[in-house]
Amino acid sequence: ISPSSGVYQSSSLSCSASITDLDNDSLTISYDWLNSTQGTSLGTGTALALSTSTVQPGDEVTCSISVTDGNGGSDSVSTSVFVANHAPTISSVSLSSTSAYNDTTLSCTVSASDSDGHSLSTSYIWYNDTQSTTLGSSSSVTLDASIASPGDIIRCSVTVDDGFGGTSTDEVSTTLLNRAPSAVGLSLSSTSNPPMEGIDDLTCSITTASSDADQDAVTYTYNWYDASSTLQQTLTQSSALSDVFLGSGTSGGTWTCEVIASDGADTATTTAQIDVDSDWGGLITFSNCGQTGRNGPSQSQCSS
Repeated sequence: ISPSSGVYQSSSLSCSASITDLDNDSLTISYDWLNSTQGTSLGTGTALALSTSTVQPGDEVTCSISVTDGNGGSDSVSTSVFVANHAPTISSVSLSSTSAYNDTTLSCTVSASDSDGHSLSTSYIWYNDTQSTTLGSSSSVTLDASIASPGDIIRCSVTVDDGFGGTSTDEVSTTLLNRAPSAVGLSLSSTSNPPMEGIDDLTCSITTASSDADQDAVTYTYNWYDASSTLQQTLTQSSALSDVFLGSGTSGGTWTCEVIASDGADTATTTAQIDVDSDWGGLITFSNCGQTGRNGPSQSQCSS
């Protein structure tokens, strides 16, 4: 049989034999093709075109040749080949989104073909490569903060199987994006309104805490700036919802409290301001009361 190997369901075969007759009689030659595995007759000519309807991968195809000389002499011979299988081919694997977060539902799509025309079955395995965990075995996976975090690499591995031992595997992955935390609600207040420089404490309070869609832990940094925009105090990576700047360190002008909410990767900034009154520059005589002082006369002095 030719070819003797590399035979597939789409192959064409030919069968031949070397025949001699010592009497030089006229010979009659017949050919019989058989699917020995399935026990079905395939043809009676010297050539045979295989197809998916006549053979399957692994089947044994046998050609038998019989010869007679017309005078009672005969002989026969047979030989076989086995039908091989082409593995399926994956042309692409893709994800439903390349901008995914740790609460995204991802779907995996594969495009594959089989040159033998076999029907293909598909299996999926999802991995979190960063955390070395397996996430699922369906065509899609729904992520949440308990199984994935921003920056994790999520991978879909796809295998197609033609049912005859032929398989092909490919994969695709994506890195989860991070979402910045929300900005806080903020107020800046004092025990006096307006506060006096060198005396009244300033309190920066978070009125609405930051939230993070990725459920990352959020910390706060408090920065205090005086009227000349000079940084005077910093509290970093705190969970506290307020911070105080002591009045003894204040000076007159507009003070700013800046709060930076951070999830460890991205930030959101909010500011609040308050005007701090300047103390008296020196001794002043209050004409209405006839009193002299740095901070002004008391009510009792004016009343008297």
